[in-house]
Amino acid sequence: MAKVRTLLDFLNEKFFMYAPIEKSCSIDESMIPYYGRHGCKQHIHGKPIRFGFKAWTAATRLGYCLHADLYEGKSEQRSTGLGEHVVTKMMEAMKKEYPETQFSVFCDNFFTSPTLISNLQDKNIKVTGTVRQNRIDKCPLMDVKSVKKEAKRLLRLPFGH
Repeated sequence: MAKVRTLLDFLNEKFFMYAPIEKSCSIDESMIPYYGRHGCKQHIHGKPIRFGFKAWTAATRLGYCLHADLYEGKSEQRSTGLGEHVVTKMMEAMKKEYPETQFSVFCDNFFTSPTLISNLQDKNIKVTGTVRQNRIDKCPLMDVKSVKKEAKRLLRLPFGH
């Protein structure tokens, strides 16, 4: 991946230069299709594009890419989980480029954790995301059964209550 790193850095620089900056952005993974042989090729079962290179992208609500990075495996040392590391790294790059902007980031359950939310809150970045049941730590949330039971109860109430 070292061969394309300079190209990717150049593209990220241009993304920031011409970006229609918004306060809201979304961070997610995407697959670049590739069926040949390469050490960084990933396989994700059940996805529309199962083989290829995994890329992390931060995008605006209209789909404009603000920052992109390729997943290279366990090449970087990190003290947090992979998802938290990716979001933190991308938001630091965006804050460096636009220090006065208060960003709101949206991400899925691969990235979201209570530590990510508190770490980004300390940096004045708002986070919205779904969370996996095994990543809620000691947060006082209702368990899944109770939420489903409450939803059924609310559906049975007559209109106007």
